[in-house]
Amino acid sequence: MLADFNKAQEVLRDKISALQILLEGTEEKLRNRESRPEDLHLIAELREMVTEREALVKKLVDDKKFYQLELVNRETGFNKVFNSSANVGVINPLIKLKVMQMKMASVSSLTVFLLCCCAVTSQGSSDGCHLYAATGTDFTVPLEDPLDPQGRLEWKIGNKVETFRDIKKVTSEKENSLTKNGSFIIKDVKKEQSMIYTYTIFDKDYKQKFTKARHLCVLDPVSKPTLKMECKEPKVIFTCVIGQQPEDRQIHWLKDGEKIENTKLTLEIDSSESKLKKFSCQVFNKVSSKTSETLTHNCIKHVVPGIPEEVFGISIWIFVGCGGGVVLVLIIFVIVCCVLRKRKRSMHLKEEEELRLQWLSAEQQNH
Repeated sequence: MLADFNKAQEVLRDKISALQILLEGTEEKLRNRESRPEDLHLIAELREMVTEREALVKKLVDDKKFYQLELVNRETGFNKVFNSSANVGVINPLIKLKVMQMKMASVSSLTVFLLCCCAVTSQGSSDGCHLYAATGTDFTVPLEDPLDPQGRLEWKIGNKVETFRDIKKVTSEKENSLTKNGSFIIKDVKKEQSMIYTYTIFDKDYKQKFTKARHLCVLDPVSKPTLKMECKEPKVIFTCVIGQQPEDRQIHWLKDGEKIENTKLTLEIDSSESKLKKFSCQVFNKVSSKTSETLTHNCIKHVVPGIPEEVFGISIWIFVGCGGGVVLVLIIFVIVCCVLRKRKRSMHLKEEEELRLQWLSAEQQNH
């Protein structure tokens, strides 16, 4: 029994030794394994990016040193030119007042000019936005400068660099986020994408050639309004029902397709002047515009309470004029008839008188 136990123990020790050798060999293979192609590609790209950024940082440091030295040189040259000798001359105390007045006038005019420029600038960019896009649509942030075929293009979204690519690849390959001319594509725009988009174009030596920042503001589009009409003599009232709209919505009215100077939700207009005119209201903002269906009113204006302005589509004044004409003709006819009757009667009386005179004369002759 002891011999069997020792034999089993030795077999187990041999197995443990074999497994230990197998484990050491596996660990050695793991340590000496070859790198995956995707890892090598990622490492190469990261090394290339680090090299580019180091070159860009070095360029910025060199430019900073250059401008510092240039500032010192210009300051030294300025002191040499303007402080090398004293200004010798004759002082005229009487001219001091005129010089001060001229200086004050020039300063005041310059101040007014600067204030006007500031006012125009603030009015031109009151909301600070350069571009506007509607939510849920596709938008392209344009690249406004020419590309260098040998250089690189960088797009920065806010503070994050989105793309940094060779311009050859941008113009030759299909890039989901860039067009062939380097413009940045945003698909299904969302409100949180309202930010500053900056592009920078580098030449082949990684020197900056062009850079420009554009603030994109994303707004909700407007919805289509509906138009209601109410006759309220002598006016007709149109109401633009806009429903749920963005806060920046604006409104104006259209008559036969032409804009009316009215920005209210209701439009009151004389019913007679607007007969057969087509009215509609338009809701719009900086990213969208919607127009309601056109309406033509059929409101009847009453000239006298209870008497409409039109009957069977014909103006009441035409009926009044025709009736007046008929009455006038009847009056003339009656007057003519009366004159003729009176004249006939007078002739009849005259004839009777002549007959009576003839009869009397005949009797006198007989006697």
